[in-house]
Amino acid sequence: MKTSVEELFDVLLDQPAWAVRHTHGSCFFMEFGNPHRVVREPLPVRDGIPPEQIAQRRRRRIFFRGDWSLLIYACNWSLQAWELSASSDSTPSEMAMPFEAVDGQYLTTVHYDALTKTTTLMFDLGAQLRLWPNEDVDDHEPQWSLCSIDKAYSSFILSGDIDIAAGDDV
Repeated sequence: MKTSVEELFDVLLDQPAWAVRHTHGSCFFMEFGNPHRVVREPLPVRDGIPPEQIAQRRRRRIFFRGDWSLLIYACNWSLQAWELSASSDSTPSEMAMPFEAVDGQYLTTVHYDALTKTTTLMFDLGAQLRLWPNEDVDDHEPQWSLCSIDKAYSSFILSGDIDIAAGDDV
């Protein structure tokens, strides 16, 4: 049975988006639902790691995740929140205020256009996030992914398919 994009987001409807944060380049995370404290224990230090990474790997990290995390990474995107806007071409500083404006807004609707492979997320206070394929990546590379706190992963692929996986090995 094939899952549609709209069905994938059903569990997020009427859930608040929070901790919208830039990661690298045009990539960002958006959390949904209840917060959960996650503790990442120190990581092993291998030979040849730069000194600044050694300190990061030796420390314990504590952070919060939602019931669901949406990771936008290999697709084009645009975000409109009132008069604020950002896109996959924006700089991190240009992304900051639009990301902050989405924080706390409830996801109300999701629409997928199969012809353009565009997903549009609408929020209760007017924010709109559009995601569309980046044609510069491999056909099988995920464009964005949705992960539950229980480690159920769903990834939207350039072809328009959705890959679903679960567990620690994903």
